[in-house]
Amino acid sequence: SGRRGELVKVVIYCPVADELEMFRFATRYALENAGMECEFVAVIDSITSREVRDYIKEKGYSTLEVRGERGDWLYNLYACWNRGYDAFYEYGADIVVPFGVDHAFYKGWLKYLVKYVKPNRIVNCKLIESGRLPSIHECRDFGEPVEGRFRLKEFYEYCERIWKDELVTDERSYGRRFDAMPFAVPREVWELYGPMPKRIVNGVTGDTYFFNRCRENGVEIVKSLGSISYHYQKRG
Repeated sequence: SGRRGELVKVVIYCPVADELEMFRFATRYALENAGMECEFVAVIDSITSREVRDYIKEKGYSTLEVRGERGDWLYNLYACWNRGYDAFYEYGADIVVPFGVDHAFYKGWLKYLVKYVKPNRIVNCKLIESGRLPSIHECRDFGEPVEGRFRLKEFYEYCERIWKDELVTDERSYGRRFDAMPFAVPREVWELYGPMPKRIVNGVTGDTYFFNRCRENGVEIVKSLGSISYHYQKRG
């Protein structure tokens, strides 16, 4: 990774509003299956529900509160992503990795992202999406990621079959854009090319705009096939 032998501080975080069951599921498996030491922070805003806040307090999770705009979920989401990056790098993190409440994770998902990070490189996971919405990624529906409704055993069995500790660096030969959350962004890249726009810009979302800006400036965008995540596509 170019950081071997050094102590690397990794922060993972998840913005959450009112999706308690998904948040409970996502955080459980993000932490259980990380495969390495990390710090977790819940990013909350004005629309985060009382029951979610109570659960966060019960679990003892650290929180970061962001001032959003009530009712504008997309603006709030990107405000949370941006504030998370800014705050955790100010806090001293070397690598920051966001994820969403509607994600599920295979074993070692974080370990195999962080393994390949370099100062001028963003490492993306191998993402599987539900197919509920149009997607550039592989689509397989393992169900809603909440206890009792997600087909965890089936998901794990599939991941075992496709998992490989391999870094893919050529998007053309891969056949799809690499952009896929969770992705690991090193401090140096965020400080140069962040933040993400909080509105749609030229027809693209904030994360796509950020990735395009990084590409245009020579940041290496890669994909780790050893880091497998599932996205239910709750909203997009």
